[in-house]
Amino acid sequence: MPRQNQIDEELRDLKLRFELLDGDRKAYYESSQMTIRKNKEEIAQLAAQNKELRSTIAKLRKFEKDITPKVSINMTSFEKFDHEVIDSQKRCDRLKCELEKKEKQLFDLEDTYSDLKKIAEGMDNKIIPK
Repeated sequence: MPRQNQIDEELRDLKLRFELLDGDRKAYYESSQMTIRKNKEEIAQLAAQNKELRSTIAKLRKFEKDITPKVSINMTSFEKFDHEVIDSQKRCDRLKCELEKKEKQLFDLEDTYSDLKKIAEGMDNKIIPK
């Protein structure tokens, strides 16, 4: 009988730890999903901004080709737009990288959760004879 009590206590402890891990996993999943959504929104916003900036640069370059050589165009405005485009692209790339890392981390956590669930189910089958 003491062996059965020890097994029951160990099972309760494992179930409690499993529930805690499951709660942590759910909280992390929700947090990750929110971060992913925010990052995707920001990526979309930056992509639109990038498109707009590139369009503006293209218009300015076209304008430069169309004007006579006597009219000088301030290259600093082109350089400024170029830097903004490059910075936006870098930021977009960083966010994409961060998104991929978060998705991989989420996938790994789901695998761990699945493994723990299988272990817990296996212990239930060993302890409780049918």
